[in-house]
Amino acid sequence: MSHDYDVIIIGAGPTGLIAANLLGTYDVKTLVLERDPSTSEIPKAIMIDDEGLRVCQTVGLTNEVNKIITVGGGANYYAKDKTKPYMTVKPGRGELGFYPRNKFLQNEFEQVLLKGLDRFPHVEVRFNMTFESFEQKNETVIAKLEDGTQFSARYLFGADGGRSTVRRQLGIKMRDIGNKKDGSSFEEPWIILDLANDDVKTRHTSFYCDPPRPWMNAATAKGQRRYEFMLLPGEDEEEM
Repeated sequence: MSHDYDVIIIGAGPTGLIAANLLGTYDVKTLVLERDPSTSEIPKAIMIDDEGLRVCQTVGLTNEVNKIITVGGGANYYAKDKTKPYMTVKPGRGELGFYPRNKFLQNEFEQVLLKGLDRFPHVEVRFNMTFESFEQKNETVIAKLEDGTQFSARYLFGADGGRSTVRRQLGIKMRDIGNKKDGSSFEEPWIILDLANDDVKTRHTSFYCDPPRPWMNAATAKGQRRYEFMLLPGEDEEEM
């Protein structure tokens, strides 16, 4: 049967763009559909490990990715004594040839991955395209968009995030994390702050594990630092 594409990817986040680069490397005709007008504008994820960097190496983007990451850095875990950690994870090069902990800003990472697709004339990215549903017909899948547009492919790849429309329509639940049997994520809400002009003199991530309020901070890239604070019962997210 004829198809518009071999693979349609729903979502132009890191997963979708990495998949598109891999498919491009193997000359697979691919379409990426993203509902937003562009890639991310805020940091979101801040770390990539050595396995992730091996994938970037596979698609030929090592040099470009190296320009936006801050390599290395360990982690310190504190209890009641806020000055002396009870456990430390030391930085070091891993078995895969890269450091296991590398900081980045997701918006910059996505831009590198998107730029990488310019190498492949058989890979197309379309923004402002809201995926609505799909229909399976023998060896063809039809992707239907909110505006009525349809595309056909041999495969549909769902990379549309934590609230994935593709996963929901397939009836696939998220894996059980946080000991919640319904497969949803942890119950505790957290406030995340990304601050510029970081003046904390360490690249290590610090985890403060002792109640009453668990929190952490981590150096990211470009002189920024992320802080995360758990909200306590009765606290209003907007007020905090």
